[in-house]
Amino acid sequence: MYCNPFYEHAGFGNVFSVDATGALKENVQNYAYSPASAIHGMAFDAAERHLYSADMWANRIWTHARDGATGLLTSVGSVAAPRPHDAPRWVAVHPSGAHLYALMEHGNSLAEYAVDETTHLPAHTGRAWPLVPPFVLRRNPNLYRADVCALAKSGRTLFATARSNEKGVPGYVAAFALDETGRVERQVLLQQTSTSGGHSNAVAPCPWSDEWVALTDDEVGFVEMWQWDGNFLARVARCEVKEPGFGMNAVWWD
Repeated sequence: MYCNPFYEHAGFGNVFSVDATGALKENVQNYAYSPASAIHGMAFDAAERHLYSADMWANRIWTHARDGATGLLTSVGSVAAPRPHDAPRWVAVHPSGAHLYALMEHGNSLAEYAVDETTHLPAHTGRAWPLVPPFVLRRNPNLYRADVCALAKSGRTLFATARSNEKGVPGYVAAFALDETGRVERQVLLQQTSTSGGHSNAVAPCPWSDEWVALTDDEVGFVEMWQWDGNFLARVARCEVKEPGFGMNAVWWD
């Protein structure tokens, strides 16, 4: 089990062993980031040999190598975000291992990285796409915070979202077409969600079909189902749960 803290005093991540039932057994390692770090999202590559971490406060992406026998991590290095105040919040790694995507909370953008075949460090390709229409962001630069990016089952679509900081002002959801290596071919769409998303507006693609995407919200408290055909994304169902704090994240269960 690989974990990390957030906000203050978050300079180390944690590795736990588990027993045969999956219960936590022992804290086997506390691995280093930096004293300025605040890690929000982490993702392994498909081989689970390298862990990538989005560091909002130190404004960088970290790479750690995982020992296949012990599960322990060794630091490979880190790379700064493209802009000084991007604040990387979330990362996703393409199944090919060739590309990585970083969602920038303050930058309200999705940045594309190429992963070096030898060092496994990501390098920004110089390409990034807006998660809020640029003219909207220029008028209201502090109104939005990007949230989550996630890959569809096939690896040919990437979804990403941004939240609004004001109740009643919608957030946004974006979709990107990818080639077989994970290089972004184009931004297919950028459209408003039904609410601000609250603290969430988190997208969760179905793990066994590209057709369905879940979206959660804690302003109202719901999980929505969206249908995707490769070109268009439409909301087809909503389940509201009137419990305080409901709607942060969705986990699919087959």
